[in-house]
Amino acid sequence: MNAQAKVRYVNDEWRERDDIPYIGTKETRHANTSEYDVVITDARDLQDSLDLNHQGFMLADFTANIDFRDESAVRRGQQTVIAPFLCEFTGAKAAFVGSYILRTEDQSSYLNAYARFVHTDYRIRNDSEVEQRVLDQMGYEANISDFDYAWFNVWLPFDHEVKQNALALIDASTFNPDERLDYRFSDSTNAIASVPTYNEDHQFYYFSNMLPGEALVFKQLDSRIDKAGMCPHTAFYDTTVGEAPGRRSIEFRGLCLFDRSSSDPNVPSVPF
Repeated sequence: MNAQAKVRYVNDEWRERDDIPYIGTKETRHANTSEYDVVITDARDLQDSLDLNHQGFMLADFTANIDFRDESAVRRGQQTVIAPFLCEFTGAKAAFVGSYILRTEDQSSYLNAYARFVHTDYRIRNDSEVEQRVLDQMGYEANISDFDYAWFNVWLPFDHEVKQNALALIDASTFNPDERLDYRFSDSTNAIASVPTYNEDHQFYYFSNMLPGEALVFKQLDSRIDKAGMCPHTAFYDTTVGEAPGRRSIEFRGLCLFDRSSSDPNVPSVPF
């Protein structure tokens, strides 16, 4: 079922400014973003026609078998469970998962609460320094310049079905990366990601009633210029649903490496 919703984009004024916006509290979010009415299409019936390298997102059947409330179990599972899944699903030669965020109805931490504005998780500048640091930290003796690479998010609900505050994504084929602006999400000088400005041509999608045992995989950045680059995303409040149990989800961020000499990976068109 398609949803009518309001989503927040960064204010247009920031296109002309020399500094970048700070969106790290509820107050700064309201000050630096504005609401737009959008239609969010339910992709449930479109799954077989989606392509990870065109739309930039797909749904997969995947049970992680990790106690997400056990930090040590999650840390172990990043490389033993999530990374192999990413390799299988994307066709990558190797994957490195080094960060995650747990989101629940607990709003005591702004950065861990539902993200209620359209954003991507990476800054505009990409000079592969971050990727090389990941390889070095993981003990992978390789030079990032020898590979094509892409960052993916693996978004997993847990405890119960997602009824409210689902994740909406912009179809990468309707989004121009040049529309992005950098923004700060904390006082740290390294805490910079990017936000797109509003464009009525953006097409939003979500998967209704996601269940534990399903995974939403989507692009954050891709070094390959002929592939979908990124899917800006946001949580949204569905007015047709109303009040529902709080959404509980965990998102993993993984770097995937692809051999430049090999043919394009055969990305599955059906759930893994």
